[in-house]
Amino acid sequence: MVPALALSVEPLARRHHHPAIRGFRRGQGHAATLSARITMLSRQDPPGGGGGGGAAGGTPLYLGIDFGTSGARYSLIDRKGAVHSEGKRAYSPPVGGGGAGWASSWRAALFQLLGDIPPAHRPSISSISIDGTSATALIVDSETGELLAGPFLYNESFPDALPAVEAVAPANHTVCSASSTLCKLVSWWNTAGAGGGAGSAVLMHQSDWLLWLLHGRYGVSDYNNALKVGYDPAADAYPSWLMAQPYSRLLPPSVMVPGAPIAAVRDDVRSQALRGVRRLHRHDGQHRSVPGGARRRAGAGGDVAGLDAGGEARERGPRGRREVRRVQPPLGRRVARRRRV
Repeated sequence: MVPALALSVEPLARRHHHPAIRGFRRGQGHAATLSARITMLSRQDPPGGGGGGGAAGGTPLYLGIDFGTSGARYSLIDRKGAVHSEGKRAYSPPVGGGGAGWASSWRAALFQLLGDIPPAHRPSISSISIDGTSATALIVDSETGELLAGPFLYNESFPDALPAVEAVAPANHTVCSASSTLCKLVSWWNTAGAGGGAGSAVLMHQSDWLLWLLHGRYGVSDYNNALKVGYDPAADAYPSWLMAQPYSRLLPPSVMVPGAPIAAVRDDVRSQALRGVRRLHRHDGQHRSVPGGARRRAGAGGDVAGLDAGGEARERGPRGRREVRRVQPPLGRRVARRRRV
């Protein structure tokens, strides 16, 4: 499992030049992918100080949180993969059953697990990633954060949308399954979105949403999550047949490489859920933790994507193009996400 939440000391310089990221190849086996991720983390936080860090003289740690079907668990590792802490939480029964009740249960489990991390380890956390179930998605209002529909669980089937999806997608495509994320989106669109109910609605995968609770940015996903909504990882873009549909505007515009950093942890999350991390102070126009800052990574289902604190970030544009831009997250932290493959 890849790290999910972490604190770091210094912003990473020009992360996209790191060979471990540049050489991140799709189609590798799980073991090779995990090895590449650990290598990437090792390069981000070289031993002996300099670029990485947790508590003074401590070892940088990486937090990964896995959301399964009945509960969530976390593992806190170092760059060699040694486990320093781990724990799990069962989901509370959804109030009223299904729907928003599941989202509340996931949210509760996320913050319970953050609170379960031993205070002595918190200053050393260097990144966060979250792993969710493939094809579990929600429709959220990007202006208010309100849950408009779902969660649609990974095993829920929407046969009503299948004919419409099969009419536009290539034969035998991944989305041509009633339980695909695209069928879930189309089913909602046909009943609520097309009539003007879409407004500022956006599609979010489970791990997208859980990471959003930590960083507050909309429109960021990774190509593992996006596969079942029709994203083409070979072309690094959504296909034209998908972009021609009216509901395509709900799709995440930035589809990133699993394991790449995305943004900074929100101030309120840092102060409320990460108590025990040393105070922050302003330095060079950015917040840094003492002794370190924190980063987040994005990823879904075994992946991570994100921004460098005060550095250059590689993102993908609306059509999947890679874009490099200067970013100035509010804190020296980043959050990462990952999901299952």
